[in-house]
Amino acid sequence: MKKIGIRLSALVLSVCLFTGCSIANTAGGESEADRKNAGGEAVSGSVAAEDDGGLDVRNQDCRENSNCHYSIVRDKEGNPYVAQSDLAGKQIKKIRFDIDGIEWVTDEWFYYTTVRDEDILWRMPVKKTERGEKLLTERKEKVLEGCNEVYYATDLYVITDVWINGNWVLCKYNCKTEKRTELVKVKEEDDEAEVLWSVWYPLMWQGKLFFERRDKLCLLDPEDGEVSPLHTFDSSEGDWRERYILEDYGLKGDELYYKTENDNVYRLNCSTKKSECVLGRAEFREEVRRLPYGDIKDIYFELMWLDQDRIYFSFVIGWTERDKTTGKKAVCQKDELFSAALSDLTQLRHEDKLMDYLDKKGEGNGGGILGGWDGVIAAIYHPKENAFEDRYVIYDIRTEEIMDGEEKGIWEKKYEDIFFE
Repeated sequence: MKKIGIRLSALVLSVCLFTGCSIANTAGGESEADRKNAGGEAVSGSVAAEDDGGLDVRNQDCRENSNCHYSIVRDKEGNPYVAQSDLAGKQIKKIRFDIDGIEWVTDEWFYYTTVRDEDILWRMPVKKTERGEKLLTERKEKVLEGCNEVYYATDLYVITDVWINGNWVLCKYNCKTEKRTELVKVKEEDDEAEVLWSVWYPLMWQGKLFFERRDKLCLLDPEDGEVSPLHTFDSSEGDWRERYILEDYGLKGDELYYKTENDNVYRLNCSTKKSECVLGRAEFREEVRRLPYGDIKDIYFELMWLDQDRIYFSFVIGWTERDKTTGKKAVCQKDELFSAALSDLTQLRHEDKLMDYLDKKGEGNGGGILGGWDGVIAAIYHPKENAFEDRYVIYDIRTEEIMDGEEKGIWEKKYEDIFFE
């Protein structure tokens, strides 16, 4: 029911195949039972967050309240259970009941979906005790049927998509009065609203949700349901008839950075409502062509995310070169990663340390970039000594430390449930 990174979003996994030259195929990878049905993002790219006034100043993780953090973990038999932890990450207890996804957690309610009825939203009370919080599983109650995504919730209401007359409609549902209010009127599929999501929370500015609809980017006040236009996309940014224009995005302060289908990067000031192209497709391609490859045929823009006052871009490069064994021309493909300071987006920097590591360790043409989040970048490669083995890398952009392991589970859960299935 949930999306991780929602188009930015679904995190993209580049898997390297080794036949002659390495060919990196891209497949949308999304993780954890908490987030079902990634909505196309890209996590086409991922959005990174930074506390202390930095990038994407984090709204509270939708899986935690003032006291505890909740996540879904699977046991050896593959059965899901809820892991309750304190806010420092120390696990408190395991809670078992029928659950498919965690939708939202407040101080008083735990919203979720079940394996048996995944299109039904349920909730159960959160009770404060001397020993801490307790989920009252025996007092669960049905909230709403036929809903899809929960984008925002309080003790009193939820903002969600509801299936009405053949379309998903953004609605506000009052859990006490059982009143449902349509926030965006939908006449056909092209009218459906797409809320911008940043891994574990909705992207918000001044307490308002962003959503895209047709050729417009709008803001929604969840309290009063007021919708206000923020930006109208013009034809140079993309064609809304292809469904949605935004692919990857990130927020810093009043400024929303977004990439569109034409591979240009724009900056929108939410206060002034002025948008400008700050980095063009031609500039990307010019910089990428400086890399020491053969005859570059294709450059695919894969992911974009913000972190540590920088914006990161991953590309899939396609080129031809002579096979050293057969002497015939071979088609080659691999991932590359660049970044630029938000203060000067024209100065693209190749992320040498991580990419050199993947090139050194990986079979064929290195490894694939999975995405970035909260000061780390995740990647995957197949070691030269065993091309059928998956090895995972977490790169700390602050310390430049590289963690490398055979299994995805060697890292903290916050990495596993973001980057890996």
